[in-house]
Amino acid sequence: MKFRKTIIFGIILFSILSCQKETKYKFSGEDLCNDEKGMPTKFITEDDINKFGIRKIFDKKEIKKNDSIIITFKIIDDCCQEPTDSVKIENNEMIIFPKFKDSPVCDCYCDYLFEYKFHKKYLNNKSIKIKELR
Repeated sequence: MKFRKTIIFGIILFSILSCQKETKYKFSGEDLCNDEKGMPTKFITEDDINKFGIRKIFDKKEIKKNDSIIITFKIIDDCCQEPTDSVKIENNEMIIFPKFKDSPVCDCYCDYLFEYKFHKKYLNNKSIKIKELR
């Protein structure tokens, strides 16, 4: 009886896992200036703005692992926004278009981190390009 329950559990677990959609990449975006309650933890200075610019990509990193490539970068933009992902495949390129969800903006600037994890088997030798914000 115990063996039978184990087999049934295994079949159910396999069914659930095999039905999940396998993604080509994962995205996460984070506000680096405010905590989860929206309270400021970091302030963007005039020096930061002069050094990195507003709505410009900086601190871009590419980390190659056995099964994936991780791309991270930062952008300074209006506060009170939430980063969102937008990736398009054109010819032999995966093109990242950094975006924010539509929301009211605050009268300050914040630092945002964008992170993409691309699975190598889905990249299929495509290059990865990041477009600047408009």
